[in-house]
Amino acid sequence: MNILPFRLTLRRIFYILAAFFLLLTGTFHSLRYDYFQTFSSFVSGGATLFIAVCALIATIWQGQIARTHNILSATPHLRFVPEWSDDGHGTHEYTWNIFNAGPGLAIMESTQYKIDDEKWKYYNPSSAETILDSLIGPTYVHTLLARRTLNQDAVICAGDKHTLMRFSVRCDSNQAEILVNENFKRLRFKMVYKGMYQDRHEFIWPPENDA
Repeated sequence: MNILPFRLTLRRIFYILAAFFLLLTGTFHSLRYDYFQTFSSFVSGGATLFIAVCALIATIWQGQIARTHNILSATPHLRFVPEWSDDGHGTHEYTWNIFNAGPGLAIMESTQYKIDDEKWKYYNPSSAETILDSLIGPTYVHTLLARRTLNQDAVICAGDKHTLMRFSVRCDSNQAEILVNENFKRLRFKMVYKGMYQDRHEFIWPPENDA
């Protein structure tokens, strides 16, 4: 029996199987390489996106902190500053001032007042006489010395003091104390204003808990 053809057949089968195995291995390697390349690209892209989002959030957060700091550093703070003086001869002078104790300028929106339980009224040039007539009346001789209306868009700079009303009353010291402790407490002022960053504020004097 001639086994040479059989050996050649086995050798061909071996070569075919070896070629198929090498082809399969190369294909798997290529697929595996493509998979890892795709996965690596996905991870790299995701990491880049995550870093970008974190940077955006940090930028927005820092901007918000800076804006808050700027608002606080430019916030106006109005205060009512009453003054009372006595010339020693029966004339008492009263001055009602508005003082900006904050670091920023105050842009007025409105100045209002009310006496007792009345509704709020806008403070205008004729309001000073109305207030004095209601609080003092004909009991004491009084004289309006100065007045100022803080209309809309009027500006009170930081550290500035504006006189809202100044008037004098002829009475003795005991009567002057009664005016301060009783009559004048019937009056309330309300001021609505804003800062440079359009932050809106409301100031009422005397405060609600002191009424």
